[in-house]
Amino acid sequence: MSRDLLALPALAKANAPVCAHWGVMRRALGFGWPARGRRSRALDAMIGHFLAFATWRSFARDEGLAREEIVAVAVVAVRGVLARATAERN
Repeated sequence: MSRDLLALPALAKANAPVCAHWGVMRRALGFGWPARGRRSRALDAMIGHFLAFATWRSFARDEGLAREEIVAVAVVAVRGVLARATAERN
């Protein structure tokens, strides 16, 4: 869909409120994690990845995970990004 939004201005305009909502969700999910600089960018990327429909479809449909399992994987992935960045600093 994002490809279509770039190619079709009318579609982009019609979906602007939805896109804004996704941005709000992304910021809300990133709030409160101890991340600065590169860690913050990695955290934002990981959250964006798990908010993407294709990611959820892959975990749910292709891998057969339940919603609760997908959320648990997302939390572990985010914690892993932050732990790795912390380890690299030390």
